[in-house]
Amino acid sequence: MDGLDGLRVFVRRINKLDRALADEAYIEVGLNWSEEVATACDFNLFPDWIMLSISIQGTGRNGAPPATLLAKIASRYRAACREATA
Repeated sequence: MDGLDGLRVFVRRINKLDRALADEAYIEVGLNWSEEVATACDFNLFPDWIMLSISIQGTGRNGAPPATLLAKIASRYRAACREATA
């Protein structure tokens, strides 16, 4: 994610998804700061990057989201992206 503007756009889209799919899934987004992130990213080249982790809990086996739910989330996120640029 590139800077606070990118983060704001992403959060608006995720909030919309979270409300639309509240009965089917729980979407959690957290700041991802780990040794792997710190060493894998070149913050000299991309100083404004923000790394996030997304966790989706669904109603599938062991709380994992089924493939159909993941496809629905991806489709709705793409639609939200298209609406934002239209």
